[in-house]
Amino acid sequence: MSFLHLPALLSAEISGNNATIGYVISAVITVAALGWVVFIAVRRWLRSPKG
Repeated sequence: MSFLHLPALLSAEISGNNATIGYVISAVITVAALGWVVFIAVRRWLRSPKG
């Protein structure tokens, strides 16, 4: 997770609207980060020499 996402995450938690907003935002950031890692891994695997 990037530090760029922390202010949005903290403001959602502190604002007191609803705790679930913070959880949803953090879940979306986590899924995006994991998706990016999987994307990089698959791309490297496809480019690697086979045989």
